[in-house]
Amino acid sequence: MILSTAMISCEKDITYYTVTFDANGGRLDKEAVITVAEGDRLPAVLHFYLTSPENHWFTVWYREPEQINEWNYGNDVVTGDVTLYAGWKRIYTFTFYGNGGTSHNDNRSETWVMSHLSVGDRLRRPENVIRPGYVLEGWYKDAGLTEPWDFNTDVVSGDGALYAKWSTGIEGLTRENYPRVDGATSTRALNMMIACKLLGLSYVWSMVTGTSEFSVWPKGDNGFPDNSLDGRIKTSQTYGAMMNLIDGQADIILRSTTASPNEKTAAEAAGVTLIETP
Repeated sequence: MILSTAMISCEKDITYYTVTFDANGGRLDKEAVITVAEGDRLPAVLHFYLTSPENHWFTVWYREPEQINEWNYGNDVVTGDVTLYAGWKRIYTFTFYGNGGTSHNDNRSETWVMSHLSVGDRLRRPENVIRPGYVLEGWYKDAGLTEPWDFNTDVVSGDGALYAKWSTGIEGLTRENYPRVDGATSTRALNMMIACKLLGLSYVWSMVTGTSEFSVWPKGDNGFPDNSLDGRIKTSQTYGAMMNLIDGQADIILRSTTASPNEKTAAEAAGVTLIETP
């Protein structure tokens, strides 16, 4: 008996399709057309550069220029020739006018911008904005300072501008006559920040000498901590601060615990009024 065998080919013809990328208002550095096998996913890295239209930000690729159905790289596969369209999101810019104040986060400029904002975004409150001798009251939507911007509720709806409003704070308040403040070590940074805000000073965080703790100081002209308020803000600890208040050695203290009956009696005998808030 003669046995014979035959090799049967199981190879399947592979069909390739063309995927065309349309800048959809943007600009491509070269023709963006690739060939992909049927059933394959698109490569994650595409070897061409896409330039956005002015004031727009690229989002994803869509199946239509109206940006309705996006192409999902993880799930979608090629089943025929297809054109994909770049998706764009309009971005906006807000300009901040310091009105005499400067931002230490923006090279001490009196005007700076916050860009790449989208409709519905909340603005981040500018930090380290100072005007020596003034207190920043808030930011306003108009140059006349009549309509305040609420950073908790107001959102971006287009390009805009905000204007700083300043006041002289407590008239005549200086580093030399600032109230004598006392308290625990843990209250020093807060007390110093309050003082800097009321005096219109910028501040810096720095390590306390001889410890591993950080605290706040006014920022000197050289950018380093300035100890000019050290004589006005002390840390005699909770009980010591209370005694200093009663003895007239402190004008204000900040503590996290309520005064004891004995402390209240001593304060009353010295004619000192204690104001306790939650």
